[in-house]
Amino acid sequence: MTLLTSIARTVGPIRSFVLAVLGLALLTHTQLQAALIPFTVTVDTNASTAEITLDALGKSDTQTSRLGGVVQIVTDHYTQPTQAGLKDFHLTALQPLNFKLSFGLLGSATAKIPKFEVIASNPPATPTLLPVVDGHFIPKEVPYQPLGNGSYVVSGLVCGTLSGQGVPCSDSLNFANSAPGTLSELDLELTVLVGRLQIKFSGFFSLPLDPANPSLGTVSAFVDAVGYAPIVIPPESVTLEARITPAGRLLIRWPKTQSAAALWSSPRIINPVWAPVVPLPTANGNVMEVELPLPKGAGTTFFSLR
Repeated sequence: MTLLTSIARTVGPIRSFVLAVLGLALLTHTQLQAALIPFTVTVDTNASTAEITLDALGKSDTQTSRLGGVVQIVTDHYTQPTQAGLKDFHLTALQPLNFKLSFGLLGSATAKIPKFEVIASNPPATPTLLPVVDGHFIPKEVPYQPLGNGSYVVSGLVCGTLSGQGVPCSDSLNFANSAPGTLSELDLELTVLVGRLQIKFSGFFSLPLDPANPSLGTVSAFVDAVGYAPIVIPPESVTLEARITPAGRLLIRWPKTQSAAALWSSPRIINPVWAPVVPLPTANGNVMEVELPLPKGAGTTFFSLR
């Protein structure tokens, strides 16, 4: 909300400096409007889930876990986005996964995955902007990298079959060794609430159970999530306008939209000593203004709206 304006005590420097500051303020305002707005969305762990399925040796088992993590997006507007882009994500299954497959008289298999995560693979420094249609934007071909660890054990006659194929009956798992995967699409729905942005999204991930033995089976996850990010709109830039009146006094003006702000002054900007300016400003059309005598002597006075 505050832009400092240095007012020199001779007529020439006043005009030239105010014009320079005014130009900088206009440039800053233009850049602010054009800049992409980043949002870091925190996944609501109480309303988000991951259904994770182990498919191996012709059998399957599904476990459900609460989902946590963050998603980073950018938009072109705080409250009325028309374009948005996916920048990064990091999703985590918050509960350990314990799978069990039964082959009857032939044996059984168990897999324990205490930690399972999915992150964006090589996230872009500048994400591609996509149109927001009916609140949705849908990135295509989204690369991801699985992370996490676990182990599996196969027993009975099934173990003998695996051994004959050169596959160990028990081993540790490191999903970071898996090659990056690709989501065909990730549907993200934006909803602007009071003071925060809500995002709903869903997606399907799949990877080998054991990257060293991809034929052993797969682990897949369907995530259904909702998250929130605070909407913090920066204060509007305000430029103080100053000029010398025909009577040789200093007139300072600013937009009436900032009528609740008070004008303060300081003789220096380093280790300032701010003090409220008197008299109080008055409204004149669409502006607030105050007329002050020009200080005597050399030096500079700084003014600030607070």
